[in-house]
Amino acid sequence: MRVQDLHRTNKDKRANGIKSWEPELRPREKMLEHGREAMGNAELLAMLIGSVTPNETAVDLAGRILDSVGGDLIKLSDMSLDDFCGFAGMGVAKSSSILAAMELSRRMYPMLNVSPVRKMRVASGAVMRPSVG
Repeated sequence: MRVQDLHRTNKDKRANGIKSWEPELRPREKMLEHGREAMGNAELLAMLIGSVTPNETAVDLAGRILDSVGGDLIKLSDMSLDDFCGFAGMGVAKSSSILAAMELSRRMYPMLNVSPVRKMRVASGAVMRPSVG
């Protein structure tokens, strides 16, 4: 295969990536335009992941990772390097970046002067959060 053929093949694969999305839907542009508060968890996680395979966007991969923990950010923060590396497209570097972000968040939490959220078990096995106030 010639270099031009490889370039054309890769260009076709990129046509399905985030760069092919409308600018206002791309995570980085969305953050710049509307602020980080307007972004979903998968979009924020995707920004830490960066680029992945030609067959999947970082947002798709982030969604798969979040789905694996039922969308629970506490469970996400409990994931290990091996847990993250178990996802196709996640290597040591990307996984380490996410773990570093989670650790910074954990260290910042005590500085926020908020009461920690405690989980309480009830007879049915459901998890409820106590009300504040």
